Amino acid sequence: MLLVDLFLSTPTSLSSQPRSLSPLNPDLSLSSPPHHSQQPQGVTKGFYVQLRIVGIGYRAALSPDGSTLTLKLGHSHDCAYVLPPSLKAVVPEPTLVGLWGLDKNQVTQAAANVIAMRKPSPYKGKGVRVEGTSVKLKPGKRK
Repeated sequence: MLLVDLFLSTPTSLSSQPRSLSPLNPDLSLSSPPHHSQQPQGVTKGFYVQLRIVGIGYRAALSPDGSTLTLKLGHSHDCAYVLPPSLKAVVPEPTLVGLWGLDKNQVTQAAANVIAMRKPSPYKGKGVRVEGTSVKLKPGKRK
């Protein structure tokens, strides 16, 4: 069990200090401070991930109630992703999806689930990727 004392070092920052190191795994108690340092950002600003959909005919749409993200990704059927209640999604363009939430783990996990529906192809680069990342393309066949 990990025992950590939390205290406010300044009005805007949260600090943590391990009570005692675990005799089984001394590194276990040192992994908690980075997670606690992200909590104030999650409560004040939240975490935002933008996904870019690349490909002819690939697009995204959000249901009117905002709970389901429908993706057309070149499959024979539309892919539907039901958002957790704590996340919000925006679709400013058909090829751009924004995910926002207070918990960084939930936001990045939801982004990973959407990317897993159509990972970027290594030959043409078509698929879903995080905005700003690039895909290293492989060369095709050579004669």
